[in-house]
Amino acid sequence: MHPAETPSAVGTGWHKAGRWVGIAAAAGALAVTAAGVIVAAWMMPVSSGPLVASVIIHVPQESTASQVGRELEERNLVRSGWLFALMARVQGLDQRLQAGYYRLRADMAPQEMIRILSRGAVAVEEVTIPEGSTIEGIAWRLERAGLANARRFIELASDDRWLFGESRPIDKPPGSLEGYLFPDTYRFAVGQDEEALIRKMVARFAEKVLPLYQELGAGGKLSLHQVVVLASIVEKEAMRDSERALIASVFHNRLRLGRPLQADPTLMYILHPPPKKLYRQHLAIDSPYNTYRYPGLPPTAIASPGLASIRAVLRPASTPYLYFVARGDGTHVFSRTFRDHVDARRRLAY
Repeated sequence: MHPAETPSAVGTGWHKAGRWVGIAAAAGALAVTAAGVIVAAWMMPVSSGPLVASVIIHVPQESTASQVGRELEERNLVRSGWLFALMARVQGLDQRLQAGYYRLRADMAPQEMIRILSRGAVAVEEVTIPEGSTIEGIAWRLERAGLANARRFIELASDDRWLFGESRPIDKPPGSLEGYLFPDTYRFAVGQDEEALIRKMVARFAEKVLPLYQELGAGGKLSLHQVVVLASIVEKEAMRDSERALIASVFHNRLRLGRPLQADPTLMYILHPPPKKLYRQHLAIDSPYNTYRYPGLPPTAIASPGLASIRAVLRPASTPYLYFVARGDGTHVFSRTFRDHVDARRRLAY
């Protein structure tokens, strides 16, 4: 080979090699780009639109990111459970996915789901317990909201020793928690057991009622339990806030004189289903809840009273009234004597 030809030959060889290296690099870049596009596509939400329904997912204790990802893929919430787990691992969050029940949707990106699970932002249901609700009514309301088994809730709330033993957070006789499940709006975490729901409602009672009792009733003639029982009767009798203290005064007056309360709601509490009106045969029922037959208070509350009824019992109006009868419009006619009471009933066509 002529020396003069060597550079040309060598240059041509390097040129060809460089071209192949360039082609390979370009192909590699395209492959990486394609892989990135595929991964990005797989990490996009499964679906979109305004009608995507939420799904409740349960993450058990000690679940791995792979197990969570597999569950999400099976429920059609992510395209790849494996990539979900890998994404959590890359971010150092695979060990931080918390147990609980979560409300997720297919229009969420996997990254958003990882953020929700790692923060423990569990699903919650908002439920309102109205004043005057009974344990049974609360239980079925919670079951309809998907938060509790009604029968188990009733069983637990019917005897506080199941939950508290002798270490009750409130001063009450052992037995039913009727009246102590405070009526309020709650945000309950989905998946809590019935014990946790009851404890939260009793804790809310302690938070709201105990300070009021300490302010207005401690040292008075009625114990906390007696206040709750009487307030539950006022709650069931009163239709308007303006009359609660008047109704409470009637019951206070009758208790002071040793007269039976003669409150229809206490008797209706033990009748299933409760009648719209009491008749003579009902008044003969032998039960401590029959306040026509037995003087004093029944053994337990008959519903969950609100703060307005509790306040009315602690601060009743000062009246001579011993009777009242409903007008039918939410108000009552109050009377001092039985004769006046009979006249009022006659005028109202009772």
